[in-house]
Amino acid sequence: MTIKSQPISFRLPLLTKMALEDIAHRDARSLSSLLEKMCNELIAKDKAARDAKP
Repeated sequence: MTIKSQPISFRLPLLTKMALEDIAHRDARSLSSLLEKMCNELIAKDKAARDAKP
């Protein structure tokens, strides 16, 4: 049984759910990479500050 064989009233919520899950997954990945980038920048700044101290 494919999605296309179902009536639109059944298909629309399912396709919406699938689209939202896809968007959420992409957002989670981009948020994860953003957090990783920010952490790396903080680590680099911390290291630079430590290296600058006499």
